[in-house]
Amino acid sequence: MRWRGVALSRASDTDVLPSKWYASLKTECEEVAVQFANELNKVLTKLAMFSLEDAKNIPNAMEKLCLLVMSLPADIVSSKTMQEALFFVVERMLDGHGELLAHWFQQRKPSLVFNIGTG
Repeated sequence: MRWRGVALSRASDTDVLPSKWYASLKTECEEVAVQFANELNKVLTKLAMFSLEDAKNIPNAMEKLCLLVMSLPADIVSSKTMQEALFFVVERMLDGHGELLAHWFQQRKPSLVFNIGTG
């Protein structure tokens, strides 16, 4: 709830631009087939409240994400969808390296469903 208020207050400032990850994601979504446009617009609308967030303005973001990964149930963490989402957050939102995510998974011992290099 607090994030929504922060995002809304920042969104009212006309000088603030969305983060690179969000602009890049919107561009990629434009290349997707028209049949999925309605679904994509719904998802982008939900993500818009986080569009101003990145590694620079979230204190200890990587540490918080690590704690989240370590605390999620194994069946959720080991799903391909969750791993792709985590990879996106680490690489694109927080400007980290996929190898770091792989290290976290090695500590948890679930099998990686996808190849870190190709996400």
